[in-house]
Amino acid sequence: MVEYFLDNTDGASVDEIAEMFGLPVDAVILAFETEARLQRAMQLRALPRDRSAARKRGGDHPPT
Repeated sequence: MVEYFLDNTDGASVDEIAEMFGLPVDAVILAFETEARLQRAMQLRALPRDRSAARKRGGDHPPT
């Protein structure tokens, strides 16, 4: 959803995007915040793990 806004709004403000799509400003802000959190989580998952800390906990995987 956020990519659609960015691809089709050419640098419009949050207020302008809300007006263009007939959405409340809060919904647009929430969409951008959610996208930013998802992107951050994906970046964190891509970082190399500290294997020594995982060994101290008993491994990377939950017990089966």
